Formats: sequence, structure tokens, C-alpha cells
Amino acid sequence: MEKYRVVCSKPRFSDNIYVDIAPENGTTHEQIFFSREQLHKKISNEQLDLMASSIYLQDDRGNINIDLPPPNVSKKRYLEYEAVMRLHDKLRKEIIMAYQTMRKAGKDTTLEVYSANMMMAIRNAEDEAVDEYNKRRQRTISYIEKHKGKVVANQSDYPQNPQQEYNQQQTANFLKLKQRRTVSINHRASLDSEINPIMRMKIKQLQYSGD
Repeated sequence: MEKYRVVCSKPRFSDNIYVDIAPENGTTHEQIFFSREQLHKKISNEQLDLMASSIYLQDDRGNINIDLPPPNVSKKRYLEYEAVMRLHDKLRKEIIMAYQTMRKAGKDTTLEVYSANMMMAIRNAEDEAVDEYNKRRQRTISYIEKHKGKVVANQSDYPQNPQQEYNQQQTANFLKLKQRRTVSINHRASLDSEINPIMRMKIKQLQYSGD
């Protein structure tokens, strides 16, 4: 019998569901979810939420059993209880599809799972990045307060976390690159317009002829 740990998560404001599966031995649900978070951070700032914790999958020669945690609401709260059960039915279908796709691909996990030591190292690095970011943010706000007033500082659109700061910097770099390209194109067009039509035609003919 093969046993796996399963983690289901989704971006907070999206219907997209991540189903992540890894062998039971040598991994924890926390490691699996952490690994998914690292992938998700590369494409979005949106909060990633667990849909259900501590899910297990057992495959006994093709007989697949999925063990989901019991609903965290009483049956007496009928509407809420039924909503949880419908969610569990949906997750079972998603998990089976993900598992079958994984096995057909000859894999035993749906993603690379970080080791416990690597997870701790990354978290420590992230904590240090947050500390450095908070120091930079406080210096910036203090500068704005000193030179432009506290009201302006409170209304500042300064990024709220290191990831937003990184994304803003990437956007700024892209806009600078785009602006430089536009200037270069306009400069070439300006030079080209200064060449008389006959000379421009001769240059093009030379380019096409290979001489």
C-alpha cells in the first residue's frame, strides 16, 4: 500500500485550487504547503489559504482512499455542514485527478518539497528581509514626515511588504527599459529622416544585395 500526504490550497480571491501530493514518509503537510507558497509567491502577492489540513491518500493496488479531516461544524448547523461536505466531495475529485496525472507522469510527488532544514533557512532569510524592509520603510516615512509633513507620510503609497517592494522595483525597471527603447527608436527615425530619399533607397538596396 502506498501512502501520501495531500495539501489543498487556493489563492484567497480565486477559484483556482492547488492540489499537492507527496509521499507520507519523509515529508510533513507543513513542508508541502510551504513549498507551494514559495511557488505561488513567484507569480502573485495574493494570500494563499489552506482549504483542508492533514489530508491523506492511500493507494492499495489501484484502490484509492482519501482521508479528509472531519467537518469542523456540527451537523445541527445544517447549511454550514452541507457546504463543508460539498467542498470535501469537490476536493476528493480534484485530488484523484491530480494523483492519477502524477502517476501517469511516473512521479511520486506533484512538486519539489523543501526539506525541513531548507524550509527553516528560507524562513529565517524571509524574516531578515522583513526586518530590513521595515527599517527602510521607517527611514522613508521619517524623511517624508520631516520634509513634507505627517499627513503626506500617512497617505504615502509606500509598499506594504518586501514582495510589493520587489514588484514595484521590477515594474519601474521595465518602464525605464521601455522608455529607453522608445527614445532609441525615435532617435533612429530622426536620423533616417535627415537622409534624402535617394540616399535612403541606395542604402536599402545595398542592405538587400549584401554588398
